[in-house]
Amino acid sequence: PDSRISGTEALSALTPQQKMRNYSTAVGLASFCVGVWYYSISAVGQAGGGIDELRFEAQEARDNLSKKSVEEINAEELAHLDDTADEIAQQEEELIITGGEKKVKRPMWKKVLLFWKKE
Repeated sequence: PDSRISGTEALSALTPQQKMRNYSTAVGLASFCVGVWYYSISAVGQAGGGIDELRFEAQEARDNLSKKSVEEINAEELAHLDDTADEIAQQEEELIITGGEKKVKRPMWKKVLLFWKKE
């Protein structure tokens, strides 16, 4: 046997003050939900110029991207040339240090994982 009372009996046992609190809570929650819904609906239609404005902004973005990509390509080429010059200088140093013998370098991951082995 269940010791709880049924829902209708529980509702009839509420005092008028408790009922008013329940109603005011329900009205507050419903008004909050309606407010969020109204804000969402009104915010979606705020584009203004519509599709033409979006197309213009997309074209501007493409133009800026092409300008950046040309600058980035030039910067990458310069960085690559600088790296190549550094590598050549380092190879020359190694040849001088080793007396002209070419030394095979181990990859960094092998140096880290196999640290106990000598080169």
